[in-house]
Amino acid sequence: MAHFKQLKTNLSQCGYNHHWKLIKNTQLPTLQFEEPVDKITCQIKKISCQNIDLIVPSKDRTQDQQMQLEKFFNIIGTKITKDTIVKKSSRQTLFTVDDMSDKFERDDDKRAFRIQEFIKTERSYVETLQTLVKYVVHPLKSIMQQKHCILNTYKCTKIFLNIDQIASANQQFLDDLEHNHESFGDICREHMQHFECYRKYLLEQGEAQNLHAKEVKSNQAYRRFLMNVNDHPEFKRRRLQDILVEPVQRISRYSMMLREILNLTPKDHPDYQGLKQACEKSKVIATMDDDDTTKAATMLLALYQTIKESPCSLINQNRSLVAHLDALEINPETNKPLRAVTLFLFTDKILVASRSSLDSKEMDLEEIVDTMIPTKNARFSRLPSKKENSLKFKGWADLECIECFEGVLDRPGSFILSASNMEEAQQHEMTNITSFEHYFYRGPRLFSVIPQKECLTRQQKHDYIQKGLEFQAIYQKTRALAKEYDSSNATYYRTWKEIPTFCSVYSPETYVKARYKNNSALVYVDTRDISLESLFPAFSPYTPWIVGLIQPEGLKGFRLHLSTLTGFAEKWHHLSEPEDQQTIDFERVFWNNLLFLNQCLQLSQEHAYRIRFLMQQALSTSSTLSRPKSMSISRATSIPALGKLFNNNEELRSSRKRDSQARPLSSPKQTTRSNANSLNDASVQQLSNNQNSSLTSLTSLFSSKSSDDEKANEIEKGKNATCDDLLLDMVIS
Repeated sequence: MAHFKQLKTNLSQCGYNHHWKLIKNTQLPTLQFEEPVDKITCQIKKISCQNIDLIVPSKDRTQDQQMQLEKFFNIIGTKITKDTIVKKSSRQTLFTVDDMSDKFERDDDKRAFRIQEFIKTERSYVETLQTLVKYVVHPLKSIMQQKHCILNTYKCTKIFLNIDQIASANQQFLDDLEHNHESFGDICREHMQHFECYRKYLLEQGEAQNLHAKEVKSNQAYRRFLMNVNDHPEFKRRRLQDILVEPVQRISRYSMMLREILNLTPKDHPDYQGLKQACEKSKVIATMDDDDTTKAATMLLALYQTIKESPCSLINQNRSLVAHLDALEINPETNKPLRAVTLFLFTDKILVASRSSLDSKEMDLEEIVDTMIPTKNARFSRLPSKKENSLKFKGWADLECIECFEGVLDRPGSFILSASNMEEAQQHEMTNITSFEHYFYRGPRLFSVIPQKECLTRQQKHDYIQKGLEFQAIYQKTRALAKEYDSSNATYYRTWKEIPTFCSVYSPETYVKARYKNNSALVYVDTRDISLESLFPAFSPYTPWIVGLIQPEGLKGFRLHLSTLTGFAEKWHHLSEPEDQQTIDFERVFWNNLLFLNQCLQLSQEHAYRIRFLMQQALSTSSTLSRPKSMSISRATSIPALGKLFNNNEELRSSRKRDSQARPLSSPKQTTRSNANSLNDASVQQLSNNQNSSLTSLTSLFSSKSSDDEKANEIEKGKNATCDDLLLDMVIS
């Protein structure tokens, strides 16, 4: 008990002077806006998701202590991992917001045309393979054991691999397509199971190409043989290396062509299940030689090649795509569409790319990836040029920075992405954002999932709205998991009052190093080795607004204490009327008070001031440091401008005069360079001092603003004894 009181005193020394009197009511009071706000701000001030940090000291616990900790974990929710919410795909680990069947289009003529096109291309492919086997593979293999052979057994087998086996398998496939009266889907499903022979070819085709090129260059007999074969009419003057890569390209195209036919096939059609299984099998075969890292890299490379002006840092071995969604960005002032966009949700970033026009078709992610040959040894068949694609990079940001809110009422299914957090800059950094993040930091972005079409049925609108809601749920979970910066970190999830709540669990050591911190932090106190001063340094704009202390009390329950940086919530405390209850549920009191404080924080001016200050500071500093070369001015011209900006011309002149008197005489060129460097260092130091002064002023503003609230509630506090601690029996519903 004495240690718990000491921790409360330490909290006050860290700036958390406002001790919250716990609300014990079953129902939370309804909060009202203090002043009129626009519809976007109105939605941002409503809490849509609650994120909390829980700090649990690392120590050896007794069995009873561990059981008590597990009980508290049961209160905060269920542990989630990336595996629990990430769906395995044959390409990579990703969420699929759009299922293949969601793109069904009723067009029987088009479907029949696609099937005939599939058979036609299969016939052409088989003819090419049979020509290769007949005029190249068999003649070379027939003499490969002779003394004067063109290619010996090793080289012949290494270059052509099992191409004759593949030709035979595809010939049987073509025969059934042309003469078998079974359903098209069943034929495709049956023969895709026989295409396991492609495995060896896919794995070794890269080495085969290299050996072929080497033999063409050094083996005159082989080169002469190929020149003679190339003149044969059935070869159509095609090079052998182009024919050898066709099996790799064909197995990759199967999934794309079958998916197009599947999208034209209703679910109750006899072909549907067979086509679906054949499509999945072809994708498995095409990617079977790639591990998860290679698949993720292939996906990111495809996106980098597709999205114009995207940063090269998009390709990252620790990043993978989670979901993507086509939407319209809405002008919040006119409520009219600005542009058609596609949102890409990664495990650590949210990226927005604009499409060519408002009426552009939805982006097909699978089609983008299918343009690349998914083998680690073979080259890519085609990399889409950035000049040819219709996607253009608009901006991206860390997931932890951008919060997702429900959209405006007049656009059902819409949502808002707004910057609400900032990574703490290191001492040697003047800013921690780049020009790529400016898109989100300039203001909230409103997105609508319903496309700009004149006639949409009620069911179609409902489906689009459902996709938007699914994307928001996926976004919130992925954002919470992005805050696992260490293998020892964990994430728990639950809902309270229909509000999704995520709790990030850290040790004191990992919490201090965390790149982003939530507005609420809880400290589990079952040891004396806790330094609140190191966890929550005073006068820092990055410390949480709400800090709670949780102390286990044996089998009795838990002791709870909550403190805030300012008195932003005290003016609403009177809305909660006390209820006469004999039994108080700790779980209900715990979550009700946390939710109420976070709701008050979302409505407070102090919270809005700090976010606005951090965003403007980051934008202004980033713009100053990242000036394009075309807009840059000469060094001699820029130095006086900096001096005027910081009002230190006289000081700099005096400093320069003293330096010139103290230094030995040097050349004019050296003197100019030295003065410029000295002045530039002084300007940067002045800028750093101004930033520190601004942070201090901001903290003072919060303190002065909250002092009035403190006086206003002084009488109320005098009437009621301060109930900082609450020892309750834990009743878990």
